Amino acid sequence: MSNQKNIDLESRISTFAKKYYFNIFLQRLAIFVFAVFILLLIFSFAEYTFWFGTNIREYLFWTLISVITIIFIAFLLQPLFLLLGIKKQLSKKDFALVIGNHFPEIKDKILNIIELKEDNFPSSSAELINASILQKTKQISFFNFSEAINKTKTRKFLPFLFLPIIILILMSFLSPNILVKPLHRISDYKTEYIKPAPFEFVLQNDNLQAAQNSNFIISVKIQGSEIPNEAFIEEQDGKKHRMSKIDKNTYKFVYSNLKKDKVFNFWADGFKSETHKISVFKIPAIINYSLKINYPEYTGKKNEVINNINSLNVPRGTKIEFFVQMRDADGLKVVDSLEKTSVFTKDKYSVFEKRLVNNTSFYLVSYRKDVKISDSLEFIINVIPDEYPTISVEEKMDSSLFMIRYFNGKISDDYGLTKLMFCYKIFSGDKLTIDTSFNININKDYNLQEFYNAFDFSIFNINPGDKIEYFFKVYDNDSYSGNKFSKSQTFTLNMPTEKELQKILEEKSSQVGQSLDNMFQEAESLQKELEDFFRNNPRNKKLSWEDKEKLKELIDREKKLEENIKKASEENTERLQLSEKSANFNEQVYEKQMQINELLEKIMDDEFRELLDKIRELLEKNSDKLNSHLEKLNQKNSEILKDLDQTIELLKRSKMEEDINFISKELKNISEEQNKVVKNEKSAEKINEQEKVNKMFEKLKQRTDSALKNNETLESPFPIDFLKKEMNKIDSSLMNATEQLNKSRESKAEKNQKEAADQMEELSEKLEKMMEELEMEQNVEDLGLVREILKNLIIASFQQEDLMKSVAAVRITDPKYFENMRKQKRLNEGLNIVQDSLYALGKRNPMINFYINDELAQINTHKKNAINALNNRYLSYSLQEQQYVIMHVNNLALLLSDALKQMQQKENQQKNAGSCKSSCKNPNNKPGKGKGQKPSAKTLRQLQEQLNKQMESLKEQIEKGQKSGKGSSQWSEQFAKMAAQQEAIRKAMQEYQQQLNSEGANGSQLNRVIRDMEKTEEDLVNKRLSSETINRQKQIETRLLESEKAEMEREKDPNRESEEAKFLNNGNPIKFFKYNSLKKTNTEILKTVPPNLTPYYKQKVNEYLYKSK
Repeated sequence: MSNQKNIDLESRISTFAKKYYFNIFLQRLAIFVFAVFILLLIFSFAEYTFWFGTNIREYLFWTLISVITIIFIAFLLQPLFLLLGIKKQLSKKDFALVIGNHFPEIKDKILNIIELKEDNFPSSSAELINASILQKTKQISFFNFSEAINKTKTRKFLPFLFLPIIILILMSFLSPNILVKPLHRISDYKTEYIKPAPFEFVLQNDNLQAAQNSNFIISVKIQGSEIPNEAFIEEQDGKKHRMSKIDKNTYKFVYSNLKKDKVFNFWADGFKSETHKISVFKIPAIINYSLKINYPEYTGKKNEVINNINSLNVPRGTKIEFFVQMRDADGLKVVDSLEKTSVFTKDKYSVFEKRLVNNTSFYLVSYRKDVKISDSLEFIINVIPDEYPTISVEEKMDSSLFMIRYFNGKISDDYGLTKLMFCYKIFSGDKLTIDTSFNININKDYNLQEFYNAFDFSIFNINPGDKIEYFFKVYDNDSYSGNKFSKSQTFTLNMPTEKELQKILEEKSSQVGQSLDNMFQEAESLQKELEDFFRNNPRNKKLSWEDKEKLKELIDREKKLEENIKKASEENTERLQLSEKSANFNEQVYEKQMQINELLEKIMDDEFRELLDKIRELLEKNSDKLNSHLEKLNQKNSEILKDLDQTIELLKRSKMEEDINFISKELKNISEEQNKVVKNEKSAEKINEQEKVNKMFEKLKQRTDSALKNNETLESPFPIDFLKKEMNKIDSSLMNATEQLNKSRESKAEKNQKEAADQMEELSEKLEKMMEELEMEQNVEDLGLVREILKNLIIASFQQEDLMKSVAAVRITDPKYFENMRKQKRLNEGLNIVQDSLYALGKRNPMINFYINDELAQINTHKKNAINALNNRYLSYSLQEQQYVIMHVNNLALLLSDALKQMQQKENQQKNAGSCKSSCKNPNNKPGKGKGQKPSAKTLRQLQEQLNKQMESLKEQIEKGQKSGKGSSQWSEQFAKMAAQQEAIRKAMQEYQQQLNSEGANGSQLNRVIRDMEKTEEDLVNKRLSSETINRQKQIETRLLESEKAEMEREKDPNRESEEAKFLNNGNPIKFFKYNSLKKTNTEILKTVPPNLTPYYKQKVNEYLYKSK
């Protein structure tokens, strides 16, 4: 109980202590608040009155804080620490004295209790002490210790505490400008506050951030009762800038090329605005970029790098690599309409790539995380799609060459071409039989070029009535999207029907015949006028202007004649092409006509053309050599006249054979139709069918009458006089059959019909048999004649050689000299007989070709010169001409020997044919493959071998003569003779080469042989015969031996069939088109496409290209 009382007393003393110190704290707090209030009033009034600047306000602020802190420490800190017990308080005894002093009744009772509790007395009196404490405690329990605190004084200080607070609250609402706002300005001393003016500066800019190096416009609007006339920007250093007046109360100022932050305020009429700051930041900028353009391979463009270009055109499929350099940036983004893509960035460089397929536009945006503004660059890239190639083709045809089409085309593409194809389809009725194509060579280096092409449709097995559709396709080089192609327009060739074909063949045959007759008349006229010119103009006479003009006219007519002959040959070629498609085609007749056509092509050779050009040149120069060339022209014209006469006769005979073959086949066809009518059991149809048969026979009869008339014009007509009588018999039987059918006597009509059919069948067989027998008889007769002529030529050669030796050994005054002249005349007469025989033979056998005629012309010239030289006592010249006679007689003998072998081969083929009729087609004897049109390689090799032996012999004689001291004049004749021989062999070799080229063989291999021959001719003319010359001749002989072997291999190859056109001499396709060149920067570019079909066309186009360079 005693202990509990002690605890309560201590608690009451602790409570009293807290209240005691709190009372002191309140007193001091009131003094502190009042003192602070007075300070705030003083500082606030000063700021209110003077509107100090930031520096003074900063001073005031920190002064105020310092004074308040001092007052706080002086008045509040100690009471606060005592209240909180931080500082040591008074002891319990001290508080007991304070309480005892206030309450007299208590006095020192509380102090006594405290002392008793300290237990300083002996333990024996513990009970007595506790009893004393309890008693005293009870005595003071009725007193309130708090009354011992002096609260009166505290109450006096309370107004100093609450009154400042109330005043501050009231003034913040009622007059903040006097107390609150000045204090706020002092506390916000960093901010510049301007004493309120009669107007207000209102900043119009939303934000004051500007990019470095940019221009920034500051705009301010002044509002208030008074508006100043001008306003300024005042910077931190006091520098002022006059602002531009936009309107009555709005001003602006432009800061150019800002580098750093700007602190400023507005100033007008002595009043300032608050301070503003322009924050300058660095833009993440794109400072440089480059584009590596990787063009698609098909464009042919070289890759390139371009710098700082953002708008460009590129081909489709181009890959562009972008290299972007930035400054003050964290990265780069590619922004387009679909997405926003970040680009890999390292060391302020960004690299990315794009493959361009379509038109595109996008932005490159550089960015930095702490900056919203960024630098951007727009790219606009137009993608140029690869266009389709273009092609335009013009078709031409020569009216004389039905099966050949000539094409001129232009092809182009924006980047390049890969191939050009010729496509064709062949329809038999409504059925597609062939659908194929082949490439045509083009130059892939040019994307714009012109091509010429020709196609011979006769290479196909096209039947009458078939249709051919054809067109060109050109492909570009677009490897990215795939090669695109374009087609030309589709062309059509409609083959005539059998009836139309026969009509066309007849018309063309008539045209060719008429043309040749006209040309023969023109050639005769030219020959006559040339002879008249020579009679009127002696050799030494100077030509007048009229004479020259006359000669020019004759030369022009000669060239026109050449053109007409060439055109007739082309027309005949076309006729032969069409005849292959006819149901009445006969291969043996066809082969003969092919041989004749080749003879027609060679009537006027390159030598004749060169002669005409030379004469025209000499006319301009008034050269003395003109007469000799005119004599050559006269001689050549005479030869042309003979060749034309021979060719016309051959064509007439072949046409007659063709007509007989047609009549024979048509008789068989009509006979078969007649038998069909007999077998027809429908009486109503028999009359109409019989009428059709009668009309067919009537047309054939008209054709027969025409053939009989033509037969009478031949020098050696065919024995077909019986034909008219037989045809009349058949006609009579047909008429009787028709009459009996009209009378409804079918049995009698059938008898007449069978009789007519049998008669036609018999007549057809009779004609076939007759032609076979005539062919064989003619071959046997021609063989015998050629053998006899060959024998006479050999004899003549030896006779001429003996005569030459005799002339060389006899003096002019010797009587034997005149005997030699008579021998030369008799020899010439014998050679004339040979010439007439060969000429007559050539009119019926095309194997006696113009190579033989050329040799005959040379023999005729030199034998005349030889006898004239003897008459004029020109011994040396006569020996030279006699030597030429021997040479050409020997050449003629070799050519005839070659012709004889070919005629024997033909005879053997006919014998081996057995019972096969003349219309059978021999697969090993294709048309146009005859070998009678050119000298063989073997013949040329033999001629060259013979000449080489003569040259070696002459070289030995010269070497022996030089040792014995003999002069070289005695060998001049031999040099001249051998030079002429080499020239003749070379010309024959050139002809042989042309023939090889026309057949599709490689004739270019003979170019070196021909060049070596020309070198030998030059050596012989200059009387040089060295070891080098002899070695060259051996090489020539070796190469000729190789050509001979190659020829034998071609002849032995049974599968050798040319896939090219059978007719090559169709003219240059370019001649049908107007040539227009393409010019680019002073450079003429002509690109044509060499036709891929035949070597002939290819050669012609190449020649044209060469001439155009």
